[in-house]
Amino acid sequence: MLNRHGNRVNNKDDQIVLVNPEGQQFQISHTAHMVWNMLDGQTEIKSIAQKIGTIAEVEETKMEGLVQDIVTGLKDVDLVG
Repeated sequence: MLNRHGNRVNNKDDQIVLVNPEGQQFQISHTAHMVWNMLDGQTEIKSIAQKIGTIAEVEETKMEGLVQDIVTGLKDVDLVG
């Protein structure tokens, strides 16, 4: 299971900004933030995709691919591990 790293910082422009353990800041989408927030070390990618897919009314397999892409991007900048 994957776990989120870093923290969210407040931004005056209503943008979502995460800071990784090295102090680098990254602006992310609302969907990416939902994924990052659900990565608690216990929830599977498939479950995250189901939850977000239901909210967004997106087919489960399509959403699972999107969630996996988001997780890969977050891993690349050390916001997930």
